[in-house]
This record gives sequence, C-alpha cells and structure tokens, in this order.
Amino acid sequence: MTDDLLRQIIERLDTLIELQRNPPNLVNHQFLPWPMMLIQESTTGEDIDGNGLRYGFDFIFNQTPASHPSMMQFMHEELLRGWGSKKRLTFVEYVKTLADDSPYRQKAIDWVKGLKNGGQ
Repeated sequence: MTDDLLRQIIERLDTLIELQRNPPNLVNHQFLPWPMMLIQESTTGEDIDGNGLRYGFDFIFNQTPASHPSMMQFMHEELLRGWGSKKRLTFVEYVKTLADDSPYRQKAIDWVKGLKNGGQ
C-alpha cells in the first residue's frame, strides 16, 4: 500500500469515528447530502431516512458504482467483507423503500439527476 492510500484510509476512518462520537441530531439530518445519510446510518445504527432499514446493518447495495462518493465506496468494500448472504438492494430498490413524500427519496432522485447532468 502506498503512503497516500494509507493516509486516505486513516482520514476516512477518522471521519467515521467522529460521526459515531458526535452524530448530528435528527433535526440536522435533513440537510445531509444523500450519501452521507447512509454513511451515518452505518456508523450510528439509526434509521435516518425512515424506511425501516439501516444501511450497513439491514442492507447494503448490491454494487457501489464509481459514481458513488469515495467514502461510500470505501464503506461498501468494508461492509462487503463480512456480509455473506444478507440483504442487498439495487439503488432503485432502495429508493422504492422510501415513502413517496419522503424528502430523502427526493434527495436520492436529485442526486441521480445531478450525475446525469455531469455533477457529483
């Protein structure tokens, strides 16, 4: 492993530890970018998006494309190691678990639209 890769891993782990030690309160969750909500679910074990599932506990994505943020890709790789045959969802299946009027559903949809328009 290169020093740069090790530094990136340490920075990501530090971020996850900080989120676990000092999670934002529920009022602030509505302002988190879509991928960060799922990352927070995986670090706190709390169902933030209200779908009854916790990312990293109850499900992971069946794949994490390059379009997902690097931290999400890193988390997926780490979770995948011991995941076995537990529940895996596609992105579309995940969005369908969210209520139609859920702001989190709209955030996920807007995030995909942003990717289609060249954003990240």
